[in-house]
Amino acid sequence: MKKSKIELERKVIHLIFGVVLSLAIYNGVANGLILASLTIAAFVLFWCSKFTNIWPMEWVLNRFERPDVRKTFPGKGSLFYLIGAVFSVILFPKDVAAASIMILAVGDSVPKLFGILVSEGKLPSKKTLYGGIAMGIAVSFLFASFMLRWEEALVSSIVAVYLGTMDIGIDDNLIVPLSAGFIILAVRLILP
Repeated sequence: MKKSKIELERKVIHLIFGVVLSLAIYNGVANGLILASLTIAAFVLFWCSKFTNIWPMEWVLNRFERPDVRKTFPGKGSLFYLIGAVFSVILFPKDVAAASIMILAVGDSVPKLFGILVSEGKLPSKKTLYGGIAMGIAVSFLFASFMLRWEEALVSSIVAVYLGTMDIGIDDNLIVPLSAGFIILAVRLILP
């Protein structure tokens, strides 16, 4: 499968999973215990899949996992996504946790989807990068504003999406929701 097609599918799954997870948190369907249990189960399945073929894990990994990650740490992105959700639910109020996961889902997916979809075009690469980031911030803001005040949604989307583009040695599936959550709480302290 072509690399851009794999990345496109990965980001679509990232987006859908995050939106569903965010809404489940917001509506009280997913809590810390459920998410921690899901994370442990996923870890065991991914770890076992490194040594043996487990259907449907084998199909999922063949279809969506990057080959280099598959060899070293299968399911790494998914596990860090779930760990970020667990920490968010434990550390933040329900609305903040849900919005933080929504910002991760949208803010991390939309710029990459935008980049893949316009990469065939004639835009200079910097314009595609900046346009993708701007689109990620805008769409994250729109989605998060359904759960938060607009000031909280805007500031947390800008900071978290920007931090998600930086390579600081920590998985962005942890950095984005945690930074978004702490920024939302900071905005609430500054603008009560």
